[in-house]
Amino acid sequence: MFVNMTCFPFLSAITINIHKCQIVCLGATSCYAATYDHLTFLCELYSDDTLYYNANMSTDSYSTSMIVMTGTRIPLSKLQI
Repeated sequence: MFVNMTCFPFLSAITINIHKCQIVCLGATSCYAATYDHLTFLCELYSDDTLYYNANMSTDSYSTSMIVMTGTRIPLSKLQI
């Protein structure tokens, strides 16, 4: 799914690839979704509140949106980025 989130992320970071963006999101307990821009390597994390109250998605062919699935979180102590 390619989307452009028009709400504000609670965290923005530059990551070298989409996999690192996924790891950062899964390591942050308040992250429920992430958007990764393949051109700028920008990883934006969104909280539960942001998604339910402010989300508006439109197509963007350079970004990939990811939503956290229950039971897939990684404890911060186990992260090796």
